[in-house]
Amino acid sequence: MKRSFNKSERQILYDAYFGLCAICGCKLKEGFHIDHIIPWSKGGKTELSNAQPLCPSCNLKKSNRTGENMAQTWLGVTLPDWFIPREWQEEAFKIYEQKCIGGDEANFLLGACPGAGKTHFICAVIYVLKKLNYIHWAIICVPGDHLRTQFARDALEWELDLFGTTKSCVVDDYHGEVVTYPQLDNGKSTYKQRIHKFHGRVLIIGDEIHHLSDENSWGEGFTFAFSEARYRLFTTGTPFRSDNEKIVGNWITYEETNRGDRECCLDYRYGYDSAVKDRVVRPIVFPEYDGQFEYWKGDKVYQQSFEEAETHWEQSYCLQTALSIEGDWIKDIIKEADNKLLEIRQNTNHKNAAGLIVCQPRKGDDGAPYAQKVCQLLKKLTGDKSVLVTYEDERASKLIEDFAVGDENSPRWIVAIKKVSEGVSIKRLRVCVYATNILTRMFFEQVVGRITRVIPNIDRQIAYMYIPRHHTLETYAIDFEKAATHVIQDIIEAEKSKSNNGNGRENESSSGFFLPAASTAELEGHIFRGEQHERELIEEAQRFKETNNLLGYDEVIIARIMGLAEVKATNKTPNKSENEEIFKPDQYQSEKIKELKHERVNKSKKRMQMLTRKLARLELNLGNKKLTKDESKKLGESIKNINKAAARQFGTYNDDSTEETINKKIHWLEEQIKIQKQIATNKDDDDEEEYRLYGEEEI
Repeated sequence: MKRSFNKSERQILYDAYFGLCAICGCKLKEGFHIDHIIPWSKGGKTELSNAQPLCPSCNLKKSNRTGENMAQTWLGVTLPDWFIPREWQEEAFKIYEQKCIGGDEANFLLGACPGAGKTHFICAVIYVLKKLNYIHWAIICVPGDHLRTQFARDALEWELDLFGTTKSCVVDDYHGEVVTYPQLDNGKSTYKQRIHKFHGRVLIIGDEIHHLSDENSWGEGFTFAFSEARYRLFTTGTPFRSDNEKIVGNWITYEETNRGDRECCLDYRYGYDSAVKDRVVRPIVFPEYDGQFEYWKGDKVYQQSFEEAETHWEQSYCLQTALSIEGDWIKDIIKEADNKLLEIRQNTNHKNAAGLIVCQPRKGDDGAPYAQKVCQLLKKLTGDKSVLVTYEDERASKLIEDFAVGDENSPRWIVAIKKVSEGVSIKRLRVCVYATNILTRMFFEQVVGRITRVIPNIDRQIAYMYIPRHHTLETYAIDFEKAATHVIQDIIEAEKSKSNNGNGRENESSSGFFLPAASTAELEGHIFRGEQHERELIEEAQRFKETNNLLGYDEVIIARIMGLAEVKATNKTPNKSENEEIFKPDQYQSEKIKELKHERVNKSKKRMQMLTRKLARLELNLGNKKLTKDESKKLGESIKNINKAAARQFGTYNDDSTEETINKKIHWLEEQIKIQKQIATNKDDDDEEEYRLYGEEEI
């Protein structure tokens, strides 16, 4: 594999970066360096997608950073060698240290966008506090079952064994536990007692804390259970609620704004805008589609587009018509999204790239769930046997885990309602279709977060979110990179906003007959980094892409480059970061599913049960035959006696045993089985000897 770039490649890179250093932005001089973004020594390829022009000074600094021992220390604790803290993580920890470790504050609120490395920051805090013996235990609270398992697996990277099942942890050979908010609410007294047991030296993590408020049972259970914990770290990717309730009462600070509102105060914020600049998440393109929508309302037929729909209800009727399975709009969007996904797979090195369709939570006239119908439509339009995930499916977490590690031959689409919206990490997702009527900013941003996570060594990692041109969704897409915090509005203003559709008109009545009739889709344009790019420019870029064999490159990027070429012709200096697709190494190194400690323990317990039954059969000389009722009763008694003997030997019954004790019991059972087999062999030898001495009749 070649190591150097030729003269032609150097010229292309020089022109692409407008003669500027990719790091410091200074003007490049003769003899400038071409840098492998992923070092050649670490497998980085000598190709344009892995190259950037640097001034000699920046290249030398980068080489020094790459070559030095990357082990970091926080509060004197050496972090694992593989963990290279991102700048925001170091800044956030310093503030956390000053407020909660060096100071006497218990509460800390971190706002970090999806994909920023929030889970690793939490694990690093647990790791440091455990090493310093500041805490004896950690309790991580998450919204759902899949997140509980996912967090416990992620913590294994830090050699942290976290108990994460529907049961309460009863042994102390773990470092902590992961529980869901409903699980906590049902057992709040148990967890309050856990804090007493460790004399308050416990770190509480409230992940996605916006789920809790003073007025819901989850919030009440959380504050009841953890009021005496020494450390409480709250995290969220969307620091606001859809209602106007305060998040966990007095533990999160609110300040009066000059508008007369109250706004929650983040102790540290790392938003999507910062993450994109730091290149730790993917840039998002929002292709938005309008169309013509025909529907019945009352005894009248209406035909209009999103652009023409002025009132809240007209927008809603257009959206419902667009999402109708019987119409052409949803079919066209699915085909366009799948074409984009196939283009990524076929023209980049992201061969297992996948897509997500988020569906509205409703059923059709025939009673079949909308998501199920979308799966059927996907199969018909694309041939892909998509994965359907719902809350009702007990296999949901396993389906998500298997899909996350799928290869290029696995299903490329996953269809969900809310199950794959918050916290779920499926890094191979690159394309999303927003086919739901849920219009809250929080849900929208959570869905976008599913496709922002970066994978190391993948080319051109732009992600795509296909949306209807509903006014609300269009606003969210344009404002996506801007900061948002939870503002509690004055009650009067809140009520006013509820009764007003946003343009001064009172909401119309939603009563009366409504039926979608027909729909068509039409590309309106692409939204990228808060700017709208019209359809004509996108179509021109698409033609340029096809003519010049640039498949796999994004139309918006090409359109911007075409626009920037005009800027260059007028001798203006563009922002050098606008078209860079360079991503920092991801802190998650593997998508392989790791086995959790409680999963190993459960396997060991099953083996222990099997060995116990085998030993009991040997003791009773039952072999493998089918047992009579009397023999079954004797076998049961023998198993009980063996379990009692093991408990006397090792001091605990099976449910209360640590992993180490269970493994000792297994070894003990194996030795007992060997002894019983030897006894049986000796008995057989004695019988044979007796036969030879006395003959068959004597015996």
